[in-house]
Amino acid sequence: MAGGDDVSAVQGVIDAIDALVVVASPDCTLRIWNRLCDATSGVALSEVTGKSLWTVMKLRPSTRTVAQAAFDRLISGSDPGAEFVSQWLRKDGRRARISWTARMLVMPDGREFVIATGSEATRGRKVVRDMAESESRFEKLLELLPDPVVVHQNGMLVFANRAAMEMYGGRTFEEFAARPMVERVAPESRAFIAQRVARMRTLGVTEPLAVETHLKMDGTPFQVEVMAAPVTFNGRPAIEVIVRDMTARNEAAAALQTSEAWVRAVFEQSALGMVLVDKGGRPVEANPAFERLLGYETSELRHMTVSDFTHPVDIEPSLRQIAELFGGLNDGFGMEKRYISKGGRQI
Repeated sequence: MAGGDDVSAVQGVIDAIDALVVVASPDCTLRIWNRLCDATSGVALSEVTGKSLWTVMKLRPSTRTVAQAAFDRLISGSDPGAEFVSQWLRKDGRRARISWTARMLVMPDGREFVIATGSEATRGRKVVRDMAESESRFEKLLELLPDPVVVHQNGMLVFANRAAMEMYGGRTFEEFAARPMVERVAPESRAFIAQRVARMRTLGVTEPLAVETHLKMDGTPFQVEVMAAPVTFNGRPAIEVIVRDMTARNEAAAALQTSEAWVRAVFEQSALGMVLVDKGGRPVEANPAFERLLGYETSELRHMTVSDFTHPVDIEPSLRQIAELFGGLNDGFGMEKRYISKGGRQI
């Protein structure tokens, strides 16, 4: 950090501290750490000095995002101190779960450094292994879910499964998580979502299904259904969000609406009389041609049955054919029959 003697003095002091101590430049270049870091990581300081802190610690993408966000707030001055929990991948492949506290250190000559102190949140090989296996199973399960799932802490993304990446158009997790989650939300939905997040944080309640407008990575807006719940992720409070893209459903609904409009137009404008009847032979809907044919309006027909406007001789075969249709005994029938109009005329 200064001359050789100064570095040795600082090294001697931090080596005596019964905690993990890491000193880095504001650009997160590792400058020094203490012997406890050597023991925890299984890597000597001489092997990693001058390298990126995130490369040295080998954090998983989700925990790295949390740590980087904490450091960014600290270095920008928006947060006087940063606290976060992360997993440190040891050289032998085992993981150590570390609780960190970081502060800015300003030297007399004006130079700035980040000093972080940490302690293992869990000790013992079995506990660490079980924790790692449990979290690994959890993340694998989320990866397999067909629904997109994201987890964010303080507005920053810390987890996204494959379905979420595909839906939003993210090529890598780092790219997807580089910006606050609010930037994946259309402006008109942000106030509504902020209220939901506030309730989850203060009341600890699960927010029900709601429709929101989100933004893909390229800025394209699309409607989604969202269910959200407060969770604990990597030892810290977080929000888990399950998202369903409504694009296909909306397109299907629009296509159905168009189809129904065409069917309605054909029904209403046909020169052929048409009547829709239920299982009991009661008219539900009749088109204008059918109304003109019998002289009844649809509102009147709804209070009648097929028997009321069918010639007595043709009632039994008509009802039998209708019953066979509803019973699945045939797909359709054709017959000549006689109707009786409102004025009593046989048609």
